[in-house]
Amino acid sequence: MLIPPARVAVQATSSSVRRGLAALIRASPSFELVDSAAELVLLELEPGESLSLGASPVLVLAGRPPLPTELGRVRGWIPADLDEEDILAALEAVARGLIVLHPDLGAASEPDSQTLTGRERELLALLAEGLANKEIAGRLGISEHTVKFHLSSIFTKLDSNSRTEAVTAAIRRGLILI
Repeated sequence: MLIPPARVAVQATSSSVRRGLAALIRASPSFELVDSAAELVLLELEPGESLSLGASPVLVLAGRPPLPTELGRVRGWIPADLDEEDILAALEAVARGLIVLHPDLGAASEPDSQTLTGRERELLALLAEGLANKEIAGRLGISEHTVKFHLSSIFTKLDSNSRTEAVTAAIRRGLILI
């Protein structure tokens, strides 16, 4: 079964960068360059520029690490100086629904009050597996009361109101890999 090429729009402040990225997209059989109705957006972010997004999933090319508030709004964040092959690989991953965060650009550090502790990350991973509080307590060798305490802290730090929202927020921020 043939998969139709993903429709990609290119956004860049510099016309030469925009033309180069457009040529890269046109040369790949996996993608179709479009101006509107895009399934994906390849966005080149200049230093000092703020991120503004539409509805389509976005792969950002930038020379700076993403801010924690930006991570939940994009599908990928890679350095602007990657070679063509790596840009296309990242775009293909985003087209398939994956989240791409280049290791050289790890997210800018969050304020200490928002950083999850190691134990909270462990608990969050078990939460993502669908375990109940009692099962989590058994796996971690802690009481159910302690599980509830950690969950409350996780909900606050991830600005969520439920287990599902917490797991979703953690996935978007790259705290849990799927």
